[in-house]
Amino acid sequence: MGEWFRDLFIDGFMFQKLGGYDPFQKEYVLAANNIAIPVEIECIECGVTRTYILDDRATSELCVNVGLLVGDVNINYKAIDVLPGSFEIEATYNGVVVTTGNTQVSGTLVVDKDTVGVSVIDLALSGFDKDVTVEITIECPDANIITLFQICVSNDTEAGQFIHNEYQWTDGTYVSPLHSTPVQLQSGTTNPLVSQYDIVVGPQGAGIIPANGADISVISRKIAPVDDFVFENPIDSFRYLRSSTLYDNTPVDIAALLAASTLIVPTTGSAPKYQGNFTMPGGTFEYLYLIYDYRNSQLRELCYSAVSASDAFCGCSPGVNFTAQQCRADNVINEVVVGPYTGAKVGDFVEITPDGFLGTCIFRLVETTSDPDTAAITAIRTDIYDCSQVCNMYDIENVSGGPITLTLTDCVLGTPYELAFTTGQTWTNVCARDFDVVFPNTDYVFTLTFCDCLA
Repeated sequence: MGEWFRDLFIDGFMFQKLGGYDPFQKEYVLAANNIAIPVEIECIECGVTRTYILDDRATSELCVNVGLLVGDVNINYKAIDVLPGSFEIEATYNGVVVTTGNTQVSGTLVVDKDTVGVSVIDLALSGFDKDVTVEITIECPDANIITLFQICVSNDTEAGQFIHNEYQWTDGTYVSPLHSTPVQLQSGTTNPLVSQYDIVVGPQGAGIIPANGADISVISRKIAPVDDFVFENPIDSFRYLRSSTLYDNTPVDIAALLAASTLIVPTTGSAPKYQGNFTMPGGTFEYLYLIYDYRNSQLRELCYSAVSASDAFCGCSPGVNFTAQQCRADNVINEVVVGPYTGAKVGDFVEITPDGFLGTCIFRLVETTSDPDTAAITAIRTDIYDCSQVCNMYDIENVSGGPITLTLTDCVLGTPYELAFTTGQTWTNVCARDFDVVFPNTDYVFTLTFCDCLA
């Protein structure tokens, strides 16, 4: 009996042996079965080779960590000692099952690893009719190599200004690192004028190269205190192109790239961060272009000339006054003309007192003009770089015909909060930066009651 028990434990080492003591019979009771002992499934890295002896009474299970890259994963299997038996290898990835079927020969099982955030392949290995020996090599994903370009085009009039051009992408639960590059806008007469032509090369699914179907954010971010370029939405824009064509940094190629690219709409956000999102196109084209188009139109005032159009445009001396547009969140356009002020230039934010009732208001100087002034600058506000920073006081009337809730941005914390209205209710003296409202609107009537309510 001793040899029998020894063989039982040797031959069936991985199967259950159940025993206990019977106090009534004063005997030890032992039972054996073909149920495998529960074990923690081994998880190995890709790129390794293992040899398995597959028992025909149970299935061997393991997991393989194939990392973040995307592409085909080849599972190469070699039949070493099989006949007259057979085996089957079943691979499960992200709920999709592929299998060799019942086989006796060597081959390759291909798994489509198409998601960055899912990195584990589960394998189940089974032998039939006899113990079989199989060698398995799980390769790492065969990822496509992508060359990613960040290209920025701009105007000579904004030469010397700084901005951060960025991108980031998500694929399921995976969020890539933020790729951020400081850019100084260049001067020159080249058209298009290129201020950035950066190249990154890598396999798809790594931290910097998006996978097919990923959601890509193209971002323009103004980081104080260095950045001073003002993104004008929707005049400034983002574009993209995935292509098999290499566009070099030449005027002809860049013009062709801009013509072939797709405009990203809409541009969302507010200062200091604007972005556009698009879905990474499928296929195998190896070049991805992210384009930051800052060639915003420049407002110019023409003089009258009886000589020619050229004389009206080029013969006119610059205006000494400024047209200033008020910063306000109610979509009302209020412009005044102000006289010269030491250090003031187009694009600056300034304090103006248009009338005593509203107090001191914040305006942005949008262009020079020869029109006579109607107000005066009292100070330049170097701490403001976008109208979304300005808080004003409003009366807000609900004219929707029923109860409604308005989302607005708190002036102190800069975070959104909700203001609930009953039917016909008016909230007075509401201090806010902006409102979550699409203008023109039919739900509210906004009345500006005081400017810069945190001043």
